Amino acid sequence: MSTDPTAGQRQMFAWIAGLADQLRDSRTFAGLDLVVPPTVPPAQVLVCGMGGSAMAGSLLADGWPGLQRPVLVHRDYGLPAWAGPDTLVIACSYSGDTAETLTAVAEARRRGCSLAAVTGGGRLEALAAGEDGDSFPAVIMPGGQPPRTALGASLGAHLHLFHRLALLPDPSAAVALAADQAATGDLVTLADDRTGDDAAAQELANDLAGRFTVIYTSGREAHGAGRRFLAQLAENAKAPGHHACFPELDHNEIVGWNLQPTIREGFFLVVVRGADETDTDARRVDATLELLDDQFAGIVEIKATGTDYLARVLGLILFGDLVSAHVAVASGRDPVPIARIDALKSRLSGR
Repeated sequence: MSTDPTAGQRQMFAWIAGLADQLRDSRTFAGLDLVVPPTVPPAQVLVCGMGGSAMAGSLLADGWPGLQRPVLVHRDYGLPAWAGPDTLVIACSYSGDTAETLTAVAEARRRGCSLAAVTGGGRLEALAAGEDGDSFPAVIMPGGQPPRTALGASLGAHLHLFHRLALLPDPSAAVALAADQAATGDLVTLADDRTGDDAAAQELANDLAGRFTVIYTSGREAHGAGRRFLAQLAENAKAPGHHACFPELDHNEIVGWNLQPTIREGFFLVVVRGADETDTDARRVDATLELLDDQFAGIVEIKATGTDYLARVLGLILFGDLVSAHVAVASGRDPVPIARIDALKSRLSGR
């Protein structure tokens, strides 16, 4: 673990600032030029990955515009029972050595699934090159940093890979536009019409520091960003939280908020809203917030404002990343180390 939290904080802000450039550069990643559409299109696509390596697939699975086949995400060992020869398995591991993902590759080979990979190297790259079996396409991302800080590269790799597989229209124009808009820092607003810039992220982080953050999301553009925000709070800020989606949360969770007045100060609600919200969605969110207003120390709404789907998703992700890094600063924590995960891996390996 770093002995200088401020160095880790500076490094995390630099990685966050580089996400848009990663996205822009993804069209040149090694391996993309070797991908060709399958002779027989798959019935569905199953993205297999864990943690930050699965996040790009999760964003696509939310109903990405233009997808030609259903996309599902598997975060576990092996494969679900239904996966077979008509399933395209995309193995995603930034390190290339994620145990769960490697077992998915072995099982996909055993069942005759078609395979592709998105990785930064390691064992997965070797398997894609033909080690221990037939080779399969692999998009190789630049390595050398934590998986959660490479989401721009991973998302871009997925978008271009899906296009090369004839499962998605060419994303090049949307990728360039989203990266350009991200450079302006003007992709989200808060409910009071403030721009979601670094100052706004820092202000929200000060509210969240030392509290349990509840994240509610409305609109498909927002759900993946909410999941990402929760993960970033955990890994960067070492802070607990919870995420749930509208409208489902209104059919159960809304009833559970009956906090004692003495502990409400420890909970803060962040509502992430996509521009694809319908009028019905918006009325539901507004009514829910009125009913829950007295359960939290505060409520903040974040709204996507980019010009298209990718730009809006990217904007929500970048703002959440910034907030998580600022929570780390406000809490005096180093956002880079993930000591408990490292300790868990050590125990599981018997070291």
